[in-house]
Order: sequence, then structure tokens, then C-alpha cells
Amino acid sequence: MPILRVLPFGVLALMFAFAFATWGGLPPEIPTHFGLDGSVNAVTTTSVQVWFGLPFLTLGVQLMMITLTLSLPRRPELFNFPDKARFLRLPTAYQGPVIAIMQWMLDLTSWLVVLLMATGQVTIWLGATGGDAALGTTALLVLTVAFVPLIAIPLQRLTRAVDAAERRWRDDEIGASPSR
Repeated sequence: MPILRVLPFGVLALMFAFAFATWGGLPPEIPTHFGLDGSVNAVTTTSVQVWFGLPFLTLGVQLMMITLTLSLPRRPELFNFPDKARFLRLPTAYQGPVIAIMQWMLDLTSWLVVLLMATGQVTIWLGATGGDAALGTTALLVLTVAFVPLIAIPLQRLTRAVDAAERRWRDDEIGASPSR
């Protein structure tokens, strides 16, 4: 299994370990919203559901992403991208390299989502315990902005893979047609 597919589960385990380790030291209220400068704009009463909600939400998202990733070879229509119609017209025998890139993109997205959620959990803890939540909000903004090119660039790779698969299919069709 690719390391990029396993890595989010490691970060997720760290998220749960962090949540358990910090649970006993939380104040009666924890932040639920921050300003761009890291200031706390809203709080809620500390509870098991609130503190462990983010790790469990992250687990749910991760399970959904891994299910989608592993389903692609059988159900490639589940992946949405600009060249989807062209891709789906390809015979199944030509879809494999494109599906591999789709899976890699989902693995990358899973990793980034788990990283964002873990950063959010630490930021909430920093805000709750009087730490510098500005560092966490800055990290969240940087990660969010970095997310766009980290997904947009592989989309170009996916388009090139669809182009290459179409060329192989066309070349194979020409090579297989009877000579005149």
C-alpha cells in the first residue's frame, strides 16, 4: 500500500492520542471560532463530544476517502474531474494508468485534509489553554492556500494521462485495422 495512503492514518492516530492526552487539562470552555489574528471569537462548553468530535469527523472523512480510492478500479465514474466524459469513453483496458493517478490524487487529498484537521485540533487546544493560537490559524491559512496548487497541478497530470490513453487506444485501433 502506498505510503501516502497509510500516512493519514498515522496522523489520525496522533490526533486521537493528542485528544486523549490533553482532555484532562482542558478548561471549562474551548474555542469554536478564531479570527484571522488567532483571537478567539466564540467558545463552547468543553465536552467529550466537542473535544473528540474533530478526530472522529476526520476518521469518517478518511474512511470515506479510502473507500472511494479503493473503489475506483471498479467504479471510476465516482471520480469527478474536467476530463471525466473523455475518460469514461475509453475502453476499460486503457483506463488503468488514469485510475492510478486518480487514486494518487485522492491519497494526497486525504493527507492534506487530515493535516488540516490535526492543525485545527492543535489550534483549538492552543486557544483553550492560553497558547498562541495565531500560530495555528496562520498554519491553517497557509495549508489551505497550499492545498489549491497541490491539487490543481496533478489535475494537469490527469489530463495528460487521459490524452495518452486516448492516443494509445487510437494507435491500437489503427494498428488492428486490416491493411488496404
